[in-house]
Amino acid sequence: MFINAKVDLSFSDEGLDIRIRDDDSGLTFVELHMGQKEACQVMSRLSSVPAEKCELRGLNKVGKKMEIDYLEFNMDNNVKYADRREEAFAIAKDKCPEGWVPDNYFGSQNSFRNDKNGQLIARATIRRWVEKE
Repeated sequence: MFINAKVDLSFSDEGLDIRIRDDDSGLTFVELHMGQKEACQVMSRLSSVPAEKCELRGLNKVGKKMEIDYLEFNMDNNVKYADRREEAFAIAKDKCPEGWVPDNYFGSQNSFRNDKNGQLIARATIRRWVEKE
């Protein structure tokens, strides 16, 4: 499988951090850290140098294309302002179409609005990953 990969290398006093991102899926699926000694060994072309930490995630989405859409839904007008983000996420999870995943971010200007009748409307970003054509 070939992917549209982007690589970040960051050097610091603690060593070397490497991140690999699949640009089509929008996912950083490898985060690796090496201490100073190991980073120097790698840079001097020594092979099979162990990493201090390596985290893999979302491998089931690597090689796929991320699609983004929006989901709007009514909310109870009596929900407290402080509780509406949590309430909106619970509703979004319940109303989200199969195969899609809602974001848990309701901090933008478009997240909540009132329609012309005064009904509170929430808007969630939803994502899914599909096979590339």
